Amino acid sequence: MPGPPANISAQGYNGWVYLTFAPPSNNGGSDITSYKYRYSVTYGTYGDWITWDNLNNPNISVNDLTNGTQYQFQVRAVNSVGEGTVSDTVYATPVAPCVWSNIPDPYRLIVGQSFSLNLKDYVEGFPTITHTSGTLPAGLSLSNGVLSGTPTSAETQSIRFTATNSWGYTAESESIEIIITNGT
Repeated sequence: MPGPPANISAQGYNGWVYLTFAPPSNNGGSDITSYKYRYSVTYGTYGDWITWDNLNNPNISVNDLTNGTQYQFQVRAVNSVGEGTVSDTVYATPVAPCVWSNIPDPYRLIVGQSFSLNLKDYVEGFPTITHTSGTLPAGLSLSNGVLSGTPTSAETQSIRFTATNSWGYTAESESIEIIITNGT
């Protein structure tokens, strides 16, 4: 029987995972005829083994998975002698692209009045949020996706943010207008 496939890795994308691996170093004395893979939600019960016959390209796209859910995967080779040793287990989480919803604006603030806006409430895809363009009003800062602080001067700013998730998907927000007055 064949040894385990080598160099197995898994990468999550939008609703699917891409598995890659190399043929086993030991084919068990007979040519590999196919591969089988299985997966489950992390620490769940594995599903049935699924046969993969494309021997020229031992890369597998596992589709119809739930974004944000971690899955575990295993692969094994098959030859005329039988099914080989199971590979190491690898893990991957499909992740949706970043998609902004409309952020209500303009925001009308008063100098000296505390302000907080959680930008993560307006974007999907588990992102990190960075300031992209425009000037943040004096007294406001961005930390962990939250724009907050106490404005210190009357001004009007139009600003944009970029959301980037762990798989490199990015999306830029629309311009957000912040109008700060002295309250008079």
